[in-house]
Amino acid sequence: MGLAIRWSFVARFCFVVVVVVIAHTSPASAQSASDLEAARDGYEQGVALRKQGKFDAALPKLKAAHVLANAPTTGLELAQCYNDLGRLVEARAAALSVARIPTAASSESPTFRQARTDAAQLAADLHERIPSLTIVVSGMKAGATVKIDDKRIDLTALAVPLRLDPDRYEVVVTSAQGTRQKRNVELQERDAKTIAFTVSDSSDNSGDTTNDGPTNAEDPNAKAPTTEKMEPERPNDLTLTLLLPLFGGEVAIEYERGLGRWLSLYAAPSAIFGSGILLGGVLGANGPRNFGSLDSVLGGGIDAGARIFITGIAPRGLWVGPDFAYKGLTFKAGKDTGSASEARFGAMAGYTFIKGGFVLSSGLGIAGASTSVTEQATNLFGGTALVTRTDFGPEFLYRLSIGAAF
Repeated sequence: MGLAIRWSFVARFCFVVVVVVIAHTSPASAQSASDLEAARDGYEQGVALRKQGKFDAALPKLKAAHVLANAPTTGLELAQCYNDLGRLVEARAAALSVARIPTAASSESPTFRQARTDAAQLAADLHERIPSLTIVVSGMKAGATVKIDDKRIDLTALAVPLRLDPDRYEVVVTSAQGTRQKRNVELQERDAKTIAFTVSDSSDNSGDTTNDGPTNAEDPNAKAPTTEKMEPERPNDLTLTLLLPLFGGEVAIEYERGLGRWLSLYAAPSAIFGSGILLGGVLGANGPRNFGSLDSVLGGGIDAGARIFITGIAPRGLWVGPDFAYKGLTFKAGKDTGSASEARFGAMAGYTFIKGGFVLSSGLGIAGASTSVTEQATNLFGGTALVTRTDFGPEFLYRLSIGAAF
């Protein structure tokens, strides 16, 4: 509570500085009292929402505050919010706009001076981080068009690299006669990529077609128009993979969905069945009869969690994240029968490779596992006894899966 009060005080103080300086130095264009009040409310609400990580909700508040106040502090907050959202191009534009705000007074307040310095530093940092895409089109004639995600690009802009936010894009080049060529490209921070197209307007190639293979319509053996290091990638964010068991006896199919650039969620239901199974591999180190095999086993479970991608765009690249699993089963070994369950929570790190719809993923991790075993065991005299035990200990995690991306 004390931190929230202090933060609210700081936000109010910064905005009061904005209002006082503008009101006393720009009488000809001074905002009305209602405008300043609205700007103050928007600024405070936007700062609070951004502090809570609610960037989408904070953005319209900060935009309104900056329009009404037009101060270095409001411009800096707006740029930082765009940056939080991954909208780097707009973040840099907002940061650069701070330098164009007229100096409020001969002796500007320390708050404003610091905001100008921070905005300039942010703009310089963003200049290095914003990726670029160079589109090279050979043989283009009048009437041809270039679009990125259905947005038409002025052909004169292709003379220089295009600065775009990190994301997946679809680039479509359409010749004057209607022949279309399409490429999908994925841009990450600091990338500088090039894609090349060759436009050939021939009377044999009219119509609206999508060409993802050869781009020279007159030569079917021509290579696709990409640079050597730039290959088309499908913008897939959904994977379905089969987890390969290490000890046998368990089959799991994992569903993973990318949510934005950095995050994916996954769930993997599993079935446990068979005979001669070493349950130490299915239920970790605390499984029933860990060092022997069982005549029959039947059960199931669920493994779920989230992955945060350090490189690439979800669900591909290097990742880390939490992992939760629960398994339950019944077993039989000779005359003995029983049941067992395990709940675990841990963390994993790994890498997911996707190429042309093929998925290969692997990872390692560690977890704390709680195992409960209830067994109707036969003693040396032929009698039976109900034995129950619960154990907790560390468990080594691994994953290796193959599948498809959509």
